[in-house]
Amino acid sequence: MLWVAPGLFCFSINKVLLGVVNGLRRMRAFALYTSLRYVLLAVALGFAYATGLDGEQLPVIWTFAEGVLLLVLVVELFANVEVARGTGWRTEARKHLAFGVRGVGATLAAEVNSKLDVWMLGSVLPNGSPAVGIYSLGAQIFEASPSSRSWSRTTSTQ
Repeated sequence: MLWVAPGLFCFSINKVLLGVVNGLRRMRAFALYTSLRYVLLAVALGFAYATGLDGEQLPVIWTFAEGVLLLVLVVELFANVEVARGTGWRTEARKHLAFGVRGVGATLAAEVNSKLDVWMLGSVLPNGSPAVGIYSLGAQIFEASPSSRSWSRTTSTQ
């Protein structure tokens, strides 16, 4: 965990910075940076193999790739965005936060509702029962399939 934690932090920042690049409609740069992540992972994996890195230290390749990508994206940000134009962001942030707070309750309720049957099944069946995992996988596949949405709508209105 120690080896991958910094990479996970950088990954979350990189997701936001890649969103900025995408929002600026710099599609070639976006594609380049997205590809760069995998190239850096391959380079780090090759370096780890060449140096005989221990298996428990292998997640450091994620930290390396995401850290280098973070540096590249910060340079991209400062090269293409006028940071001084960012005044007044607090009022916009309040609007976005207020909107998000209103939606989080409904989202949590929907998630709990969709998982409640799995939790109940897990509490009733003995520990380690494979039926819970099979049912959970089936429920996830059903939720993910586009046809389930139309099936749910047609059966609930009858």
